[in-house]
Amino acid sequence: VNFEPYKSTFKKYIPKDDFLYVEAYNASEGYFAIQDTFHNDGMRLLTDNGIYYEFINPDDLKKQNANELTLSIDEIEVNKNYAIVISGCNGLWRYIVGDTVCFNSTKPPRLKVTGRIEQHINAFGEEVMIGNTDQALTSTLLHLDLKIKDYTVAPYYLSNINKGYHEWLI
Repeated sequence: VNFEPYKSTFKKYIPKDDFLYVEAYNASEGYFAIQDTFHNDGMRLLTDNGIYYEFINPDDLKKQNANELTLSIDEIEVNKNYAIVISGCNGLWRYIVGDTVCFNSTKPPRLKVTGRIEQHINAFGEEVMIGNTDQALTSTLLHLDLKIKDYTVAPYYLSNINKGYHEWLI
């Protein structure tokens, strides 16, 4: 989960200006990345932690030749969304974690979690990822000095010819 939309709510309970928030990306399948600087430059992918990483464009996951479309760490590009495929020394063999990430650096590999494979809206050809909605909501909350508990976004169809809009429940 992206922490940014909720940061102002936490500041209400931890009002210290010098309190440091540190991101970590872990799951039951492994410990994947950690923030190793206090700049907002993403989390460093842990490449020496018993996990072999592969990456695939989320749109390619449903293709029949998806296994052939995976990329190794040296083939990734910055500012592109990828689904993570892992193999580990714990017995997991080519497991799709379900998260999407975007790299903002390749040397060293630094990433941000942008969402889940299934958390996107493409009802009208807009391809909105949860990372996009998090970023838009975070900017709005900062600008208006507001706080939230949670939110959801869904398409609202006006007709059968792909016209509509997004409805936000905040």
